[in-house]
Amino acid sequence: MEESIAAIKSATKIPITTAGNISTSGSYILANDIAGRIQILVSNVSLDLNGHTITATSQDALLILGSSNIRVYNGLIVQSGTGFNCIKIESPSVRNALLHNRLRSCSTNGIVDTIAASKTLIYGNDVQDCTDTSTSSRPYHYESADYVYGNFAQNNANMPTAADNYSPQIKLNMAGTITNVTGQYANIALL
Repeated sequence: MEESIAAIKSATKIPITTAGNISTSGSYILANDIAGRIQILVSNVSLDLNGHTITATSQDALLILGSSNIRVYNGLIVQSGTGFNCIKIESPSVRNALLHNRLRSCSTNGIVDTIAASKTLIYGNDVQDCTDTSTSSRPYHYESADYVYGNFAQNNANMPTAADNYSPQIKLNMAGTITNVTGQYANIALL
């Protein structure tokens, strides 16, 4: 993963100026704030949000669909609609990295990974003002064995304790039951 990400990252970055699909492998950069969804449909993509904002209201703000070796970093992702996520990873998808992003106002989860053992690295993200959809959901991340550390969460609704909101052993929803998953380190939660 590191070699392929390094090669993608060193390539000339292709500017993105509007919402839409990424369907060609390569290195991309947001040139401005985006209203609508970015959907990544192909593997081997680096997406530098470049300090800009993706804002969606009627769909997940960022969808990674059946793609591997994806790197998304350095931006603000806002989902202000009802029943959607800031970032969603779907279908067979492995070895992705979500780094140093701020996630806000997600009506469901900040990051949702529906793939078991996808080996996604979730590091240095700040997740606030998200809501869960049921008592078995978590506002940040659930249902896979990923590498999750160095993140911050605060003011996520329906979380009765800081440990539920975010903890060194992040509570994940796996196979319909709540379990503490070990091996997730150095995350911070405040109510």
